[in-house]
Amino acid sequence: MCRAESIIAVLIIIFLFSGMGIMTAVMPFHNDSKDYGSKIIYQQESVSSINGRAYSDPSKIPYHQSTMVTFGLGNATSQAVSWDVGDFTGLHVPEPKENYQRGINGNADGYGWTAVQMYKNYAGVLINTWSASHDGDSIANGQMSYWWMESDDVRPWTSTTSILKLSYYLMIPHGVNTSTGGHVGGVYLVGGAVAYSSTLLLLKDTVTGKEVWIVVNAYDSRGDDFFDNGEFIMYDTGYHPTYIPMIESYYGSGTRFVYRGSNSSYSTGNMWDSWKYFEYRMNYDNFSYAIGQLNEQYEQNYSTDPMNYILLDITVQAEISWPQGGNGTIGISFYNVQLEELNSAIPEFSWM
Repeated sequence: MCRAESIIAVLIIIFLFSGMGIMTAVMPFHNDSKDYGSKIIYQQESVSSINGRAYSDPSKIPYHQSTMVTFGLGNATSQAVSWDVGDFTGLHVPEPKENYQRGINGNADGYGWTAVQMYKNYAGVLINTWSASHDGDSIANGQMSYWWMESDDVRPWTSTTSILKLSYYLMIPHGVNTSTGGHVGGVYLVGGAVAYSSTLLLLKDTVTGKEVWIVVNAYDSRGDDFFDNGEFIMYDTGYHPTYIPMIESYYGSGTRFVYRGSNSSYSTGNMWDSWKYFEYRMNYDNFSYAIGQLNEQYEQNYSTDPMNYILLDITVQAEISWPQGGNGTIGISFYNVQLEELNSAIPEFSWM
């Protein structure tokens, strides 16, 4: 499977099969009582410009570089943007704004249209489906992603005591009200559209050669109606299918696939106008259990040993599922995305 096909899996993360899968309400496998060494696997880098880091064609995304990517929105990164995208994402970049922002229409009459931002170790995404033509069963996506090559052999779990930790700060603000292009500020959805924001890790089993997504949702416009369903596992068999399974969780209580860090915010269906810290951890037993459930549910043969997996991608995204007749907007910003392996047996180390 090519990397471009794998990227498309991000586009169908939640909506189509959220009613399927495994519901869990039991205590997680974890113990936060001991001190750990830390190996930095990924640290969102500080950038001086968005130039060369914004793409609407997944086949052109480089390895070993954090990039902003859009899907299902046309050529949404083609123009330098002079207006303040931060009115909708919460990330207000300095002048010249064109150095840090790309969008579908960079001029003043494009105010509120789809755009992305990068400034230092901050990033922002504004999705406005009114700025794109509908192509049927559509997913509109904006994200920051970082890709490794298989030959990098990045292994998130190097022992049975390893714990994978992902953390970042996120804002999903109410935004500025405007009538431009149907944008009315914040998350605004009509005609059955749904918006959500999540992090994703793409892992490859080196024994079977199969890939799997780990998806943890911080925000979903369906709120408790979505999160009350608990964790679940589904296959990408919808829009642009790649048939890669997705192990889905959230920041809550009683989860088994991952567990919420003690200082982390909880998943929500509400917008907020200041930074919130999100953190989850996935230890050896969490991952092994999740893969075991995947194997049982879909009669697969993935390895249940986390040490057999390599990391290919990390993504932070906003996405809108907009069926025919639907439309929507969402703006998010985030910073200091970090992925670590925690382990009492390892010294400080970095892949970056």
